[in-house]
Amino acid sequence: MASIDIPVSDRAVDVFAIDTGAILDVPTSTFIKPVYQGSERLHCPAYVFLIKHTSGRHVLFDLGRRHDWTNLPLQKVEAINGNGWHITTGKPLAEVLAERGIDVAQGAVDTVIWTHPHLDHVGDMSVFPKTTTLFIGKGFQTEHMPGYPQNPNSGVWNSDFEGRDVQQIDFGENLSIGGFPAHDFFGDGSFFLLDTPGHMKSHMCGLARVSANPPKFVFMGGDIAHHPRQIRPSSYRPLPVSRPGLRLSGCDEEVRTWDSGLEEPFYEPSPGVHYDLNILQESLEIVRKFDGDDRVLILLAHDSSVHEYLELFPNKIDKAFDQRTHHQIRWEFLEGLESSS
Repeated sequence: MASIDIPVSDRAVDVFAIDTGAILDVPTSTFIKPVYQGSERLHCPAYVFLIKHTSGRHVLFDLGRRHDWTNLPLQKVEAINGNGWHITTGKPLAEVLAERGIDVAQGAVDTVIWTHPHLDHVGDMSVFPKTTTLFIGKGFQTEHMPGYPQNPNSGVWNSDFEGRDVQQIDFGENLSIGGFPAHDFFGDGSFFLLDTPGHMKSHMCGLARVSANPPKFVFMGGDIAHHPRQIRPSSYRPLPVSRPGLRLSGCDEEVRTWDSGLEEPFYEPSPGVHYDLNILQESLEIVRKFDGDDRVLILLAHDSSVHEYLELFPNKIDKAFDQRTHHQIRWEFLEGLESSS
């Protein structure tokens, strides 16, 4: 088992996974390769994470997709319509929270963290009062501010920033966790932001301590990977069972078979949408080390395979740390790989 050196603390936070029901249906090749038979498209949820601190503060880690996605900046709407993407809208996030007594319009959420400024993560900041602080990653201000329409190339509205306290995390604390520069968000070791570039230059992940004794952590991965097959198997988490021959989509000859003990991930990032593939591969290798630590649960923003094993909001995700459930969360994606026969 790999062991990540995480600062010791007796403080923990509560983490809730929220699924609004929105689905993004995209060609698999947009984000990852190779494409296996039966897996030509990705049907992606967009998990939002609510973090509750012992002080009573509520923080949202990503906002998912906005319900009225046609009100995104024009070039984003055109890209969705022109790239073979299909969006199924769920409930507005603010409505999901309000049903459980969390009124974002009244300031019940004091902080929003964007992992990166893509449409399925920035949500709709207009429902939050200007007193809600927005945290962004390293280099964000230079590349994405001001927003649209002042900057026609920006994928977010400038109104998301106007009159709001926007805090860019520059990771200058000389703190590193597992190889990622880190920021101790609450200052008590309960929740860290991690600088994880590659998919985008300003991409961040989150590491939340959900139990101090015994120590247990949730790694909120955002888009550091678009499928768990980019992370597993690995030398830190080898394949537990053999898989039969799998045929590449549109290919009659190439068939791959994997045996138990395999240490090579099924997928790798495809070129096109990622900021820097080489940097992303380096970040993914570090994530695999986290995945090899039994104390750490990896949750990606778009991993549909974990849905039936997660207790969703308003329940905390604590049940996922049951040994059997944690194993199922890691390897459920294998059921989506079809045999070539």
